[in-house]
Amino acid sequence: MKRKITVFLASLIICSFTCIKAQEKSLTKKIEADIAIMPVTKTILNQAEVISADIAVRYKFSDRFSGGVCVSPTFIEYGYGETNYLPFFLSLRYSFIGNKAISPYFLLNLGGSIIQLEPDAEFQGRVSVGADFNISQQCSLFFEAGISYITTRNLWSPISIGIRF
Repeated sequence: MKRKITVFLASLIICSFTCIKAQEKSLTKKIEADIAIMPVTKTILNQAEVISADIAVRYKFSDRFSGGVCVSPTFIEYGYGETNYLPFFLSLRYSFIGNKAISPYFLLNLGGSIIQLEPDAEFQGRVSVGADFNISQQCSLFFEAGISYITTRNLWSPISIGIRF
């Protein structure tokens, strides 16, 4: 488990540097990137623990609406074993109040995974509400709470913390 967490954290660090470099280009005002960590959460339907992260890149269609893609390395540990997989999502975010010191928002991630799930691909979705705490025009910290579901009848309620560029 320690090896997985180390690989997980190293991946987040590498991706954060990539996102920062992407922000230095001319599309800074139209592209947002965020990285979030979801601490260990117990599933509601099955006896398992879930830990995951999100790495998302979205195009800002307006001050309030953005859409893009998200990848979410996920580890589910059951009493008898574990499942590790990598779902990809279509990620939509709507901010209720644009460009304020604190901006509440709604997030919808829809997608699934074909990597490391038995026996077939799985659908996964997440609905969250959160708040951006703007540090500057280019960067904010965020907190979100939501519900995630995967078709193997796992349901959990992740709480995420992260940084958005």
